[in-house]
Amino acid sequence: AHDPWSAGEGFSVLFRGLGADGRSERKVTLGEMKNAAGGEWVPMPACDWHCVTGWSTLGLEFRGVPFGTVLDVISGSLGDGSSSAAPRPDWRRLYQLSADGYASTVHKEDTADAFFAITDARGALLPEEHGGPRLVFPRLYGWKSAKFLTEVRFDHNDDSAASLHGFWEKLGCHPRGRWAEEERWAPGTSAAVWNLLAWFTGLYRVFGGERVWELVMVLGGRALGAVTMGMEEAARWFDGKIGKSRKVAKVS
Repeated sequence: AHDPWSAGEGFSVLFRGLGADGRSERKVTLGEMKNAAGGEWVPMPACDWHCVTGWSTLGLEFRGVPFGTVLDVISGSLGDGSSSAAPRPDWRRLYQLSADGYASTVHKEDTADAFFAITDARGALLPEEHGGPRLVFPRLYGWKSAKFLTEVRFDHNDDSAASLHGFWEKLGCHPRGRWAEEERWAPGTSAAVWNLLAWFTGLYRVFGGERVWELVMVLGGRALGAVTMGMEEAARWFDGKIGKSRKVAKVS
């Protein structure tokens, strides 16, 4: 079960895509991250949180550890004698997987100022409603930061690899998601559809208040997730049937 609140510094995140061929993996605990940060969680630069639907929260403060420091832990370059492997040298994307099945991808270029947010400004572990320890990417929209993070994978594929697209990317959000560039939706029809949906859900916030709007967004996201997973299951079933049919045709 995903429970960093009980596990404390023993909680770990699995990192895949390590070594020259990308086949190695290792877990890194919060304790290892904290030791690499000097024994205390470091105050991260205040950052603004931008939602793809249009709202923003400015000046958020977290304590944690820079992503680059965690990379040092993984590669064993801190001089602690650990036998580790660095991320595959040709990695181009960071793939995040959550305990609830949510996924998000981030371009390598957008990880330069990333950090692991572990606690709030007062030192309390990020609560369940905010997803617990997670990677934060200050230059990207909030959906790129996966709650309930369990796994991080270093991939070498580019945007054309549909299997690597995260939850919202599969539903039409932009593959990169830089808020300064207003990269909300993927180019084409999906942009018009999502702009309309964003405007429509915004009405709930205006007329129903913040709580009603949150419920609409959460329940709507769950419904979309159920539909997406159902479509993926159906596609896998169909592919399996096609594969069996081709084998039978070859035999006959």
